[in-house]
Order: sequence, then C-alpha cells, then structure tokens
Amino acid sequence: MLRTLLALCLLSVSTHAVDFYVDNVNGKDDHDGLSAVVADGHGPLHTINLALRKAGAGDTIHLADTGVMYRQVINLYEHPGGKEGAPLVIDGHGATLTGADVASPEGWQTYQGGTLKRQDLVGMVIIDGAFAEFLRPFNCLEPEEICYAPNFFKRLFFRFPEGKKPTDYTIEVGQPDGTSVTLDPASFQLSHSTIRGVMRYNGLQQPTWVKVDGVEKSLVKASDRLQAGQYTIEDDILYFMPPEGEWQARDIRVIVRANGVMMNGTTAWVTVRNVNVTLVSNDGFNIHGKVTNAEFYNCNAWDCGDEGFSSHDQCETLLDGAVYTNCDNGIANVNTHGWSITRNVDIRRSRSVGYLITTSTPDAWHTLENAIFVDNPSQISANYTKIDNVLILGTGGAPRTQALSLGPATEVNRATLAGNQDTIRLGEKTRLTLAKTVIGPDQGNIHLRTADPFSVWTLHDVRFAAGQKIEWGAKWPWTTKLIEEWLAEAAEAAIVTDCALHELTTEQILSGEADSGCSAELLDLWRARRE
Repeated sequence: MLRTLLALCLLSVSTHAVDFYVDNVNGKDDHDGLSAVVADGHGPLHTINLALRKAGAGDTIHLADTGVMYRQVINLYEHPGGKEGAPLVIDGHGATLTGADVASPEGWQTYQGGTLKRQDLVGMVIIDGAFAEFLRPFNCLEPEEICYAPNFFKRLFFRFPEGKKPTDYTIEVGQPDGTSVTLDPASFQLSHSTIRGVMRYNGLQQPTWVKVDGVEKSLVKASDRLQAGQYTIEDDILYFMPPEGEWQARDIRVIVRANGVMMNGTTAWVTVRNVNVTLVSNDGFNIHGKVTNAEFYNCNAWDCGDEGFSSHDQCETLLDGAVYTNCDNGIANVNTHGWSITRNVDIRRSRSVGYLITTSTPDAWHTLENAIFVDNPSQISANYTKIDNVLILGTGGAPRTQALSLGPATEVNRATLAGNQDTIRLGEKTRLTLAKTVIGPDQGNIHLRTADPFSVWTLHDVRFAAGQKIEWGAKWPWTTKLIEEWLAEAAEAAIVTDCALHELTTEQILSGEADSGCSAELLDLWRARRE
C-alpha cells in the first residue's frame, strides 16, 4: 500500500505543469526560472534555451516583454516537445527576437581606401533599419576581368566583352595541387550576374593563378570594389564601405543569427504564441524534419533575409494570426509530406512571394483562410492548396504584382483581386476551381500557358471587370479575347456557371459593394490596418 501511494505521489509530481520565466533584462541564469520577479529565492532566467532544457510536456515558458529585443534564438532542435493534451507552450507576451547585433564604430578595423573590416560580426549589414547592398564579386567585373567566388558554389566568373565569346579566349587556371586546367569554352554557363557578358565555370578549386591568352591576371575581389553603403564577405571577414557622412552616428547592425524560432527532427506538440522575430538572415520561424502538431498563434516577423515562416520536409503546422512584412517570402511551405494550415495572416511588401507552396505531390496538402496580401511581387503561388476568403491588392506603390499563380489541385473561394496588378496565371498542369470571386478593373490580362483554355480551370460565381482580357497558348504569340467573348465559349464547354461582368471601380469593390469576393469582415480589417 505504501509503495502504491509513493508511486502515485511521484507520478503527480512528474506530470505537474510548471511555469518558467525568462527576462532578458532582469533575469540571470543562476536563478531557477520559477518566478517572473526576484523574490523568496526564486527569479527569472536570462536565456530562453536554458528554460527549454528545463521544460517539457505541459510546461509553459513565459518571455517578459521588457521593451528590449532578445538577441537570442528559440532553438527546439532535437527537443521532444510535449505530448497530446499537454503541449510545451512558449508564450512571448509580445517580445521580439532579433538576429542582429549592434556593430559599434570601435569594432571596425581599417582595410583600405575607406573600406572597413571585422571578424567578430559577420553577416548581413543593416543601416538605419534597412538592408545594405551586398556586393557579389561577379557583379563588379570589368571586361576581361575574372573572379573566383567560393561562397557561390566555388565558381569562377569571367566577363566577356560585347561581341566576344568563350571560344575567343584561352583561359588557364592553376590549382592548389599544382596542376593547371585549360578551361573548356563549351563548359561556360550563363550566370546570375547583373552585368551582361559575365559567365561562370564550375568545378574548380581556389585558383593559385589565372592566365588569359598567356597573360597572368589578378583575381578581382569585391572587397576592393565597394562603394558607399555596400558590404561583402570574404574568407569569413566582413568588409564594409560606410555610407557617406558621419556614419559613426548611424544605426549599423550585423545579422548574426539565422532564424528566430527553430524546430527539427521529431519535435511534437509545441505551441508558440505572441512571439515576434526581426532581422534574421534566414527565416523568422523555421520548421524542418518531421515536426508534428506544431502550432503558432500571433507570431509575426519582418525584415527577414528569407521567409517570415517556412515549413519543410514532412512537417505538420498550424499558423493562426501573423503579420509578415518585407521578408523575401512571407510564407514558404515546401513540404514533401505532411500539411500546413494557415489562417488570419496579413502579408505585405515581400521581396518575392507573399504565400508560396511548392508541393508537387498529393502527399502534402495546405489550406489558407482569411488572409490579406498587399504589394507582394507574386501574391500567392501555390499547388495542392485550398484557399478561402482572401483579399489580394496591388496599390501601385510597388512594381506591378501577380495576384494568383497556381498549379495542380488548387481551389480558390471568396477572393477579391483589386488594384494595380496582373490577375491570374495558370500553367498547363494547373487544375483550379475558382468560385465566389471578384476581379477588379485596372489589371493585366488573365494568362493561361496552355493551348486549351478550358482544361485548366472551372469557374462558379466569378465576377470579371468589363473589358478584362484573357490570353492563352502553349507559346507566344498568344490568342487574346475579351472575357465576355471567352465566357460565352466557356459556358458551352461547361466549365463556367453563374459568372458575369461588373462595372465596379476598385474603390467600390474595396468598400464592399461587390456581390462576390472576400468577406466584409476581412475588408473591415484591411481598412482598419490601412488607417
């Protein structure tokens, strides 16, 4: 009997949920973390990951929102997480994680010609909150100059003058083992350089010397070509040409942390809420491996080097409530298996795509609900995704955007497409069901990259702007028709029902006068945030 009571007592202690507290201003890692304030022998921790090592199923880690950004990462790599009915909870209470550290003027050393360098902080440079320009070596070549870029897949780059081609030159490269290689002109490839004429050559080690038509050439280094406000990284050294003027008074930071919140492996049953992330070189929220039952509530990110949120591999995630601005992609889920549920998000001014799903197999599925997209170059690009209740808007304050670029097994319901943007782009393999949608005026042609414009989609209760055009074809030149003419033909092909034209302005659509499209509540939310 005594043994049974003792076992029950131990069980009750081991399963009792514990609250741990972290404070990046007042916390210390020699505290026990069991109190938000220092009192009675208890006090908050300083380091989030120390709290993670203590916490398990059913426990909650609280971050104090001190007004000072956490220069830390929430790293759940290899953490088991929680369990069903008792998740591990991380509540940020509005605290912000930053990947950037201050690059004080005293930390720089002189390199040459006004260029500075440092090795203690190496990463992306931020000047007064904006990304500085990263100078790649292949973007500063003059004609007949050559560079080697170990950080870009160990490629050699040569700038061919206008009118010249690889067969016009004999280029020899010395290798570290003492051998030399005569470059095969046929092996030169087009590069991603911003300079016309720059081509790349793969498969070489760091050259010990280079000869062009028998004349030895020096390799160009980006560190020797920096202009004001630019930076580059060579051999784990950061080189920086300060902006003009009294740069010492500017807010200069260097991004030294890749992600804000990280999960990997088989972590399961984790809830993250009220956490913000900014200025990381990769993703605000980065999920890899076979993470399951990971839920994120009110988790925001801005100014990230890559995604605001990204789920990979075989992960299963729920994201409910987020604002992502000025990330490369707001959300990019690239699962091969698993699923993602995304709802109540607002994604604006991404540098590439607002919501990106690259799944190419039915083994992964995705849903997107109640979402606002504004001025993302590509607003939504997705496969194997069900989309419901979205506002997609181009304000004209950014280069012309693409509203919907869709592939196989996609459904779009209750969408409002308005403003200055191209509307819909569908590929030959697309299978789209489009319903209860309104498409405003002042937009580009609907583009179907297929010879059969009736094979890639079906439409129900869609409202098109009068005069809207549709174009299609396997290749240029495209066949183009007014949408009213095409709808008549599509009705005969039985792929449209209850579709019609409207003469509403963009302002009328955004004020809720359309009888189709996104919900009035979503329009109200957009207006409230705009104001």
